[in-house]
Amino acid sequence: MNGLIALFALSLWIIWLLSLERKERPSVSSAIWIVLIWVIIHSTRTTSAWLGLQGSQSRDEGSPIDAAIELVLLLLATAVLLQRNINWSRVISGNIWVFVFYVFWFASVTWSDYPFITLKRVFKDFGNVIMVLIVLTESNSWESFKAVLVRMAYLCIPLSIVLIRYYPEWGRTTVGYHLDATFYNGVASHKNVLGIVVLASTLGLLWNLLDNTWKNRNFVRKCVYVSQVLILCMCWYLFVIIDSASSLIATILGVAATLTFQLRVFKRRPVYVEIFAVIALGFALVLDLLFNLKEAIVVGALGRDMTLTSRTDMWQILETYVENPIVGAGFNTFWTGDRLLLLPEHLQGNVQAHNGYLELYLNGGIIGVGLLAVLIFTGYLHIRKRLILSRPEDMARLVVLVSVIIHNYTEASFTKIGVLWFATIFAFMEYGKQQFSPKVRRVEIHAPSLPSGWKSGSDLSTSNA
Repeated sequence: MNGLIALFALSLWIIWLLSLERKERPSVSSAIWIVLIWVIIHSTRTTSAWLGLQGSQSRDEGSPIDAAIELVLLLLATAVLLQRNINWSRVISGNIWVFVFYVFWFASVTWSDYPFITLKRVFKDFGNVIMVLIVLTESNSWESFKAVLVRMAYLCIPLSIVLIRYYPEWGRTTVGYHLDATFYNGVASHKNVLGIVVLASTLGLLWNLLDNTWKNRNFVRKCVYVSQVLILCMCWYLFVIIDSASSLIATILGVAATLTFQLRVFKRRPVYVEIFAVIALGFALVLDLLFNLKEAIVVGALGRDMTLTSRTDMWQILETYVENPIVGAGFNTFWTGDRLLLLPEHLQGNVQAHNGYLELYLNGGIIGVGLLAVLIFTGYLHIRKRLILSRPEDMARLVVLVSVIIHNYTEASFTKIGVLWFATIFAFMEYGKQQFSPKVRRVEIHAPSLPSGWKSGSDLSTSNA
């Protein structure tokens, strides 16, 4: 009974927050709900999982219910873009390396052992690009991006706590590989997946709170502000109980980077940011050499062993299964077929490499990793040029880039549909270079017109001559 009361009260609170949040962002169109549904479905559980219908479906084939819903969302998103009459040449020219990245993955169908599965997965992953384009073509892309993250936080964070507390059959998971340990997964399918949701929610709420101060707010809007602070506290509570170290470290670095960018000395000065990053990295390396900082953090603060919970051992095993180091097994196809049946027996049930760079190497080889490196490098260069404008949107892009680079050392989110990969593509993409390139406006000063019969100074000098 307590669970029903909590769920009912939570539903009223969420509906109230969402209704007011929509009014606070009049520039955000209704199309963002399509993006939000897409992100939540791929960041928590599939529709068939929520309905309890996924048991008979194989991991390779997926569920026809999920496929139908994803197709409907993609068709709706495509219809929105067609209605907006966006300039596709401008989209491609402004994001050439993003499209080269996906052209390579589409081409991987030709060498994949399971071409149809590869084609389906790369087509679905490209849906993230479509969703990001909806955000970028909004009248205010920054408010639209925040709307996705904040609305996801409203829905997923409090509900996760209610499920963990009152509905353990949904909010908790017992894993036999860890001696029947109980993990808290909330609305997600795994604790580490929930950790990614909490990571994105924390950053989204923080950015929103920094953009909207307490001052000049009426009573209702102050209640919304307090609610956002409360949900932000819930995020940190979830980090304490779910034990997702990778997302926690990425969140701490993301929050630290966000607060650092609030200092006046770093605004409009990307060089200072780079100098500060180099000094901080050098200082950390010195501390590691003198006091074994890595072991103190991993073993002491995070409660892990130096193998990162057997990750380093697993990485060595996976490297022996690489058949084509140049182009890999095909887009997200390494964990498919016979390998999907064989590898979990040797890797304690893991079906991912727990390292985004290694996972990309398994699926795309050296070329796939190289294209990711180009994406990160060119993405950073584009962000760096825009940092001089001192806009929160550009700061957020850099924070996302830093967070995902760190997060993918012990987890794999690159090319994995979900809120973190969605945010990463948003950090990479832009809607045409000219939209963000600062230009000096040429101002022409015209002399006031003279009354009829009057002569200008040049005419007078000429007549006197």
